[in-house]
This record gives sequence, C-alpha cells and structure tokens, in this order.
Amino acid sequence: MLEPITFAFLIIGGMIPFAFAVMTMKSVGLAAMEIVNKVQRQFDENPHLLNANPTERPDYDACIAISTKASFERDGSTWCNDYFHSSLNWNILWY
Repeated sequence: MLEPITFAFLIIGGMIPFAFAVMTMKSVGLAAMEIVNKVQRQFDENPHLLNANPTERPDYDACIAISTKASFERDGSTWCNDYFHSSLNWNILWY
C-alpha cells in the first residue's frame, strides 16, 4: 500500500466493477427499450389485443428473440472486457 504503483492498481481495480455494472445496465436498458417498442408496435397493429377476450395472441416469440439476441450481442462484450481486464491485471501484477 505504500508503493505508488500498488495504490494506483488498487484504485483501478476498485473502479473496474463499477464500469462493468454501468455497461451491463446500459445493455439491459437498450434491450428493454427494444422490447417496449416491439410491444407498442404490436398494440398499434392489433388494437383488439387490449380487449378482455382477444381473438389473437400477442407475438411473445418476438420479445423473447429480442431479449436473447441482445444478451448475446451486448452482454458478450461485457464478458469479454471482464476477461481482458482481469488477465491484463494478472499479467501486470505478476510479471
């Protein structure tokens, strides 16, 4: 803790979880907005879905597909960044 490099890496290591949390929250928010837009589009195209006994069912599969696609595309970058930063810190500290 008395060495400046140790203190610098403690600060950086303390900030990394917050950076990953922000990236995760941003990706979840974008995916949720896509789902909201899809549901709104379904209600605009089929307003009778809001009736008590609708004749058609909403397209649930489209929302599930949006959620799955977003988790692979956006959250994958977060996992890659996590692996990269942890391996980078390991290499810097021990070599």
